[in-house]
Amino acid sequence: MANELLFRRSLGHDRGWRALYQSCFPAEERVPMKTLLSDLRLPRLYGKLSTRLLHESVSHADRRVDCFSLVFTKLTDMWWLSYIATREGKRGNKIGESHLQNLIKRLQMLDPSRKGLLLEIESPTAPDLDVETEEIRRRRMKFYVNLGAKSTPVGIEYLMPNFVDGQPPIAAKLLWFELGAPITNGLLKRTIVEVYERIYRLDRENQLIARIAGQFKKRY
Repeated sequence: MANELLFRRSLGHDRGWRALYQSCFPAEERVPMKTLLSDLRLPRLYGKLSTRLLHESVSHADRRVDCFSLVFTKLTDMWWLSYIATREGKRGNKIGESHLQNLIKRLQMLDPSRKGLLLEIESPTAPDLDVETEEIRRRRMKFYVNLGAKSTPVGIEYLMPNFVDGQPPIAAKLLWFELGAPITNGLLKRTIVEVYERIYRLDRENQLIARIAGQFKKRY
């Protein structure tokens, strides 16, 4: 169970999280492993965070990675939860909940000035979903909301750029955990622009940035 796990920061040497990453996320949502490993390197300057932080929840019984998360650190005011996944066979045992709660506490200690932890998930209301996929996505949404995540209201569009060249963006939902004062419309807009530019490497003039970020001024 969750209380039998060791929550720890890792530099990525353990291959258990890599296998979990490859099996849990489709190619269009995966950052290349080479990039992730480079991002996890120790910072050259004392006191500076690496580009990404990897945390693992490891079973005391067999030392296997039961859950992992990757957090992107190079946004101005918020953390970005790039990935979180629990090993098959361990889901439903509160391991993911425990890991996320431990992660939030760790991030608050690392930098109390950060306003929140932002993340995206595939949209549970995207068109043409089969029944099974829709249910999986709804459960994922419920997982975060039950832990206190907030989300953009119905009618606000959000799209994940595709990591596969030439493929269209993916209908998604934007969620966040507040780590202090309520997160404002302006902060969300600024952070979305940063996400598209720094994580997805879109040019500032890309129409997708204007399309998504522009909604927050007009409607939200």
